Amino acid sequence: MKKIIACLLAICCVAGSMPVSALVPEHLNTAGTQVYTEGINNVVWEQAEMLAALGLFVLPEDEQAYNEGFTRAEMAEILVRFMGEADNALAQKNKHPFKDVPDWASPYVGWLYQNKITNGIGGVKYGSEQRVTYWQFVTMLSRIAGGNGDFMQLPLIGTDEEYKRIDRIFEEQPGMETGFLLGDAVSLLTRLLSRINMKYVTIAELLVQKGIFTTKQLVDAGHTVYPIVYSSTGGNGLFAKIAGVRFCESELLGVTKAFDSNVTASLPYFYVYKCTDTEIILYQMDCLTLRETELWHMSLPTDITRVQRLEHYAAFDGKDYLILMCEYGISMVLLCVEDGTVSVVTESRKMETFFNLHRDRFVVRADDAFFSIAADGVQERALSPDVQLVGVDDYDTVVLYREENDVGYIEGFDLVEGAITKSYAYDLSDPYFSRPIIDYSMSLNMLRWVFHGRAGLFTGADGRFERVTDRPVRDIAQVRDGAGQAWVILSHGDGIYQYNYSIDDATGEGRYTEVVLLESGLEHGIKIHMILGLDSSLRFTTVIHYGGSEEYIVYEYLPIYNAAEGHTGIAVMDFKVNRAFIREPELEPKNQQPLPFTEHDKEWYMQQEQGRLNALGFKPW
Repeated sequence: MKKIIACLLAICCVAGSMPVSALVPEHLNTAGTQVYTEGINNVVWEQAEMLAALGLFVLPEDEQAYNEGFTRAEMAEILVRFMGEADNALAQKNKHPFKDVPDWASPYVGWLYQNKITNGIGGVKYGSEQRVTYWQFVTMLSRIAGGNGDFMQLPLIGTDEEYKRIDRIFEEQPGMETGFLLGDAVSLLTRLLSRINMKYVTIAELLVQKGIFTTKQLVDAGHTVYPIVYSSTGGNGLFAKIAGVRFCESELLGVTKAFDSNVTASLPYFYVYKCTDTEIILYQMDCLTLRETELWHMSLPTDITRVQRLEHYAAFDGKDYLILMCEYGISMVLLCVEDGTVSVVTESRKMETFFNLHRDRFVVRADDAFFSIAADGVQERALSPDVQLVGVDDYDTVVLYREENDVGYIEGFDLVEGAITKSYAYDLSDPYFSRPIIDYSMSLNMLRWVFHGRAGLFTGADGRFERVTDRPVRDIAQVRDGAGQAWVILSHGDGIYQYNYSIDDATGEGRYTEVVLLESGLEHGIKIHMILGLDSSLRFTTVIHYGGSEEYIVYEYLPIYNAAEGHTGIAVMDFKVNRAFIREPELEPKNQQPLPFTEHDKEWYMQQEQGRLNALGFKPW
């Protein structure tokens, strides 16, 4: 099988519907201005250079101009030039009713007025010297796109969040000047270019149809800002689009795109393969021209009935790692490709893969071994079948979990030392013990893992496998701490503790600092059921049964600990009843029978509980 696969592939890199392993903008998703558009390069000067190359924008002499505001007269020229109508506007000298427009701006304002894009600010005033606001600019763009001026309707050009933030629509800052800048305008123009107008074509496609720029000019200038999207044709070929403009189609038919996964390198080519009942053919395809080069042509091995997927999984230091998935026989094959030579790392019926936080190392579990793969090569280690591979941290530690004689062991295998250097034991009879929880974090774009129980809380979510605390843990939650996340635990004795993660400036080492939210053993009379992380605050709840098994009330509390005074306060935040809802006369059916907890409103019950806690010394403020 190894020999067969070695003949099958050479230098495999892949592309998907929005490829990250083919030709992509270098600064994909990088934030450059107050206007952020997902999936494109948001660096403002690179956006501006693209627009200028297409003849849609004039670059400022000083890049500092991107950080400054601009006037409504200047906006008129920017918008008309963006639509490719600057020369026509100067030649036509369209009339308008406004008396406050300078001579140089009059042709541009006239074009906007005649095309029903501007009505001025009232009467015969255009407001030429007024500073442009976000609301004004996106309203104009909406009209240009064929909309009704409501920028939050289709085509979606602006957002309510951007409007309130950039134009500073806050009650505590009445009359404060807009924060809209020239750089924000460039980013909005870049966004608009790829948006679909009311005729179901993108603005870029419309400008190509008008002859403002050619498709080739868009591809040459735009591929540094917009990703190229590949789709299948009706004949099972491929075509490529940029900003909604279709610019080439493959002559090769009957092909399947290889699947891209975790590769972040920008490559000028990707791979497709063709499968029949008897053979597999692999092609290299140029990202911009879709011209193919056949690499291999071979008969399909008898132990493989169908290739399900070829996946480019990682690229380190000129080496590509791929996973070939087949339907029968050896179902998964991990390959290493370097300088056109393919080697088989391992074969298995099942593989588990894990990346660390910085995605510069990944670990593969395959049958009775695991493989650590990074720029320095591949390490292989034997692994017993009863050992679970949990993850890999940023410090070359592979985290393992096993159970033996009613004891669970969490172990850290140091790849440099070649040995287990951390080991923690769990009593599996602990009712609060949690086996490894592995979930995918969309915000971190990584796998993170957590253990908790009487032995404490362990995590790899901050990049290092370590024990956060040795306090016994009943429940866990997360809250926001600045730009990061903090762990919160509910311990035995109903204590609640928060652990903030920080990096020591002197040593560069990470550490957790404990903050007491509610001391254990306090006589507040609350049997805590669970804790809840709500943004930057922590709540805890109690559940009290009052009738049948499905009848209960829930109080929600906010713990407040004043470290300077050594005082703990508890604020009652909510009261809920299942089955028997709190009385709401306007919603209550007239024939409804009296139910428990309906003789008072919600606030009454909260006040009664707060009074009880205040009397016990837990007054929150």
